[in-house]
Amino acid sequence: MRVAGFQAAFRITPGVTDILLDTPLHKKLLEIYERGAVIGGTSAGAAIMSEIMITGDEKREVKEGREFETIQAGNIVTTRGLGLWKAAIVDQHFATRKRHNRLIALVLEHPELPGIGIDESTAVIVARGTRFEVIGWNNVIVFDARGARIARRDPGAIGGTGLRMHVLLPGDNFDLAASPDKTR
Repeated sequence: MRVAGFQAAFRITPGVTDILLDTPLHKKLLEIYERGAVIGGTSAGAAIMSEIMITGDEKREVKEGREFETIQAGNIVTTRGLGLWKAAIVDQHFATRKRHNRLIALVLEHPELPGIGIDESTAVIVARGTRFEVIGWNNVIVFDARGARIARRDPGAIGGTGLRMHVLLPGDNFDLAASPDKTR
């Protein structure tokens, strides 16, 4: 591996975040990404690209088969991701595994960051941090609360009005920097 000369193949998985974050290698990955390098991840390796990474756990006590049934503030366990894609929160295996509630909850908690739900056998190619193209076989779902009105109530209840949802197909292009008032 020669990261400095761009002659590298490096597989990034969430298990390496604790040992990779804030190291010279992490700084180099950020640097070469900013210069145009392609850095990819599949499954949880896609989720690690954002600054806020979903771990797959909940804080509430859950019976098996009853995971992520609620949209609650403070329930979804996250950790720090690599911060390569700063403009979004990424979730994977999205529609197939019915992960809508957990991404909606995080988007309502962080309305400045759209949520990108990438389904199985599907990927996004990100350009310049805000624009992406959908490739593969299934959908990418975008939840955008940047123009929404967020409501919080105790204990942990969270909701919102004006939340936008976009269901994208393979071949679609999307720009997160476009005004939330504009649809494609």
